[in-house]
Amino acid sequence: MKLPSLFQKRRTQTSHAQDPHRQFRRLSLPNMPKLVYAVGDVHGCFNAYCDLEQKITADAAADPAPNQRLLVLLGDLVDRGPQSGALIDHLLTKPPVGFDRVCLMGNHEDMFTMFAQAPVENAQWLDFGGRETLISYGVPSDLIDASRSSNTRMKQIIAAHVPRNHLDYIANLPVSLSLPEWFFCHAGVNPDLALDQQSKDDLVWSDPAVLDQHRVANTTVVHGHTPEPQVLVLPHRICVDTGAYSTHRLSAIKLKDGAFSGTLTNSKTN
Repeated sequence: MKLPSLFQKRRTQTSHAQDPHRQFRRLSLPNMPKLVYAVGDVHGCFNAYCDLEQKITADAAADPAPNQRLLVLLGDLVDRGPQSGALIDHLLTKPPVGFDRVCLMGNHEDMFTMFAQAPVENAQWLDFGGRETLISYGVPSDLIDASRSSNTRMKQIIAAHVPRNHLDYIANLPVSLSLPEWFFCHAGVNPDLALDQQSKDDLVWSDPAVLDQHRVANTTVVHGHTPEPQVLVLPHRICVDTGAYSTHRLSAIKLKDGAFSGTLTNSKTN
C-alpha cells in the first residue's frame, strides 16, 4: 500500500506479536502539519462521509496550507451502516486535492479481516454489523444465512462479491498515527506501555475511558470506538465518535498549528 506523501520518507514500525502472519503498521511524523482533521467512526455511512469531507475541504480552503493538510479517519470504516463497500471504494481513490489521508484500523476492520480468513470461527462479526457490510457488496441476506456454517462456501461468496483490493486495504490499515503531542488510534492505549509499544488489541479494542484515570504524559489521544452524544473534548483525550450509523451525525475535529481548533459535523439527514 502506498503511503501518503507526508510519510513517504518516514520509516514505519511494524508489529506482529499477536499474529505472526499479520504485520501492523504504526505511522509517525516528526513535525505537525498545519491543519489536521480527524473523522470519527463512519460505519458505512458513505453519504454522511461525503458531506463531511466536502465541509472539511471547504474549511481548509479558507486557510491555505499547501502540502500541510492531513485528513485522518479513526477506524470503524465498515459495518452497521448501509454503504461500507462504496466507502472503501472512495477511500481507495486519491484524497481531496491538497490533502494527505490516513485511515486507521478499528475493531470492525479487524473483525472483517478475521472473518474473511475463517468465517465459521468468526461468525459473530455478522451480528455486529458484518451482515450489513456483506449486503453492501451485493451478497443476498438469505445467502449469508445459508452459508454461515461453511467456511468453504462463505469464502467463495466473499471472493465473488468483495474485491480483493478491498480486503487487502482493510487488512493492512495502520493501527496508529503519532504526531508531536498528539496520538491517533481507534480505541485507546495501555497507559503502562510506551506509545510505540502498544499492541494492536490495545489500539483497536481497549476502553479509552481508562485514560481518565491513567493519562499519557504530554500527549492528547484522539480516538473513536465509544459513541458520545457529541464530540468529547478533554485535555488528555478527544472522542470523535458520535454514532453516525444510528444518529446520522458524523463528526470531525480540527487541529490548527498543533492546537485544537473546533469541530465539524455533516449536514444531518435521516
